[in-house]
Amino acid sequence: MTEESPQRGIDVKEFISNNKERYDTFSSLQERLNNITQETIADTIKFVQDNSNIFFKDRSNAIFFVFTIRSFALVNFKKLELVLDVCANFATELKNVDVSEFDIIRIFVLFFSAINYLFSKNMISIQTIIHEANYFKELFINFLPEIEQYDPELARSRERLFTSFNPNRKLLEFYNFVKEYPKRHIFYRKVNYNQSFLHKSIRNDDLSSFQSLLEENAYSVNEKIEYSYYERTITADRNPSLIQTAALYGSLNIFKFLWEQNDIIIDENLLAYAYSGRNHDIIQLCETKCSDGGALLYAIQTRQQDLVDIFIENKANQIE
Repeated sequence: MTEESPQRGIDVKEFISNNKERYDTFSSLQERLNNITQETIADTIKFVQDNSNIFFKDRSNAIFFVFTIRSFALVNFKKLELVLDVCANFATELKNVDVSEFDIIRIFVLFFSAINYLFSKNMISIQTIIHEANYFKELFINFLPEIEQYDPELARSRERLFTSFNPNRKLLEFYNFVKEYPKRHIFYRKVNYNQSFLHKSIRNDDLSSFQSLLEENAYSVNEKIEYSYYERTITADRNPSLIQTAALYGSLNIFKFLWEQNDIIIDENLLAYAYSGRNHDIIQLCETKCSDGGALLYAIQTRQQDLVDIFIENKANQIE
């Protein structure tokens, strides 16, 4: 006779019941971060203060708090600074539950726009940057001007090591630019957007400037935006098309102009970019020609109930 194995796992209903306050509080924070504005940030900070017994109860909750900030800095990228200000406002509380600068930089690893901003808010020190730059060449290059100022000899030795390993072309170009134009690099880092004029015209939805740049540079309407280490968005395509970029930034005038061009190539995942941009007019246009490309899942994950409702209303028969 075989002995019956003891029941493994947990009682899910009991677990949810015991943690309801925690999950409700974090859910409310996510909603606030997803819709944050200059007018609501003070209220969001007060909400965190009023619930500090949950957010900073222990290291585990505090780590989850930082991960939540990271998630919504990514999806609500146009309000990145406001979202990160919520985190920076509680630097002391995080330290009090042993969340270190190393924890923070590793949570935001490869999200350099966030690291740039948190560094400017003194939430990450140059000493921590130097330590972590051992593992990430991009981080070393990005903060090379500060590293050179802090420890010139260390900077020189790291540079020799970096250049001896034949870095890829784009990384080497980035390094050469930072070396030659450190002040301009720091300015671009502070702006925290792709530095190209073409990209700027799109995100500002400046159709006149956009058309002039196309004409002056003989750009095709299917031109790709060159990858930039200063860009705050992390997209599925390293070099997004012009129409993807217009959808991403919700730039309706430029999007319509491109959409109406006879030779425009419609990217398969354009609807997902439109959902990221949150412009309902662009979304409706995309839905007439584009596959869903995981757009519904994106809307659910980013707590955009209005977009979920739109998708269900227009594409209910396509939901799997």
